Amino acid sequence: FFFFSFFSAFASSFFLSFFFSLRGFRSFSAFAFLSFFFSSFFPIGRFHLVKHKPSHLTLN
Repeated sequence: FFFFSFFSAFASSFFLSFFFSLRGFRSFSAFAFLSFFFSSFFPIGRFHLVKHKPSHLTLN
């Protein structure tokens, strides 16, 4: 389950890398760190998401 949260955070930072690559690598790294920090700071919401929708998130 923690793998799913890490994968979602990595995917979000990866998609945002294209948008922030136009402005610079420094801002992208800062935003990636912030996104990873927030994704690790709010795991309860993902727990509720899995509880409400266990159809495609049962890979743990």
